[in-house]
Amino acid sequence: MRLHQLAAAVDLPVTSVKHYLREGLLPPGEKLNATTARYGPGHVQRLELIRDLRRVVGMGTEGIRQVVSAVESDPPLRMMGRVQTLVLLHGAGATPTEGRASGAPPAPSTGDAAPRLTAAALAAAHGWTTATTEAWAALDDHLDAMRGWGLDPSLTSVAVYARAADAVARTELAPAAGEAPAPAWSGLGEEPTPDQLARYVAVGVHAYSRLLLRLVAVAQGHHAGADAPGPSAPSSTGD
Repeated sequence: MRLHQLAAAVDLPVTSVKHYLREGLLPPGEKLNATTARYGPGHVQRLELIRDLRRVVGMGTEGIRQVVSAVESDPPLRMMGRVQTLVLLHGAGATPTEGRASGAPPAPSTGDAAPRLTAAALAAAHGWTTATTEAWAALDDHLDAMRGWGLDPSLTSVAVYARAADAVARTELAPAAGEAPAPAWSGLGEEPTPDQLARYVAVGVHAYSRLLLRLVAVAQGHHAGADAPGPSAPSSTGD
């Protein structure tokens, strides 16, 4: 397909496609002559990924560049884990965090008179031995922010969230590890390419992280005895 057909296939203006070509986010097409190139399914999948990172997740160019780099260089499971982190760090409303020097958990602090909860302590308690460099830093930064807000996160108070996060991560990565069939999703084929996997993870993390917040709000209201009645059960009669 030609450039204008490629743009139409993914609902993007031709100017945007040209921009992604210039930025190196989209690989060049097959040259037919000095002014014309041909594009294929791989270009469509890459543009679908870029489009959803921009429109759905709210990523800027730098975040998208890092996702594309992971897609092109990392094995599937590592790439999926990295995309999860990048969505949380570079998506809408996120504050990017400087990464650490390695993917290992940070060393526990031994100098504090009253030890505070750290990423290292959580890693040790839950058997987490590796993660993306940005993830460790972001976790420590958030724990520090919580203390600045007058909260005092402890291993006990955070444990229930950590267990839930561990279960969610295992479930989301199971299809790529061959441990479970891929969930039904229009963007994920039977044999997904790295671009399709990255798009699935990025949109899923964005959507389900927000779903989790809403589920927690409903569950808290239930256990607190909130006055608002629950939604009516769906009718089984079709009325």
